[in-house]
Amino acid sequence: MLGNLLTNYEDVAAVILFVIGMGNLLLQSNLVKKIIGLDIMDSAVYLFLASKGYIEGARLPSMWTASWMRPITSTPSLRDWC
Repeated sequence: MLGNLLTNYEDVAAVILFVIGMGNLLLQSNLVKKIIGLDIMDSAVYLFLASKGYIEGARLPSMWTASWMRPITSTPSLRDWC
């Protein structure tokens, strides 16, 4: 079990942050502190989604080369439209 926790450390960090935010939301009576708890929970969800969407060795879509993709060789001018 400890091996799974060490390999999925992003998920563990997201769960810990979410629990901290939820505890802050439930235990605080101050509205500003509750909003801070919501922000911590929100950050935990973003971290979890980003860790699940990460693909090892993947490249950006803009780095793919396709036959229909051509770089713009010159800037358009008024003469091109007339």
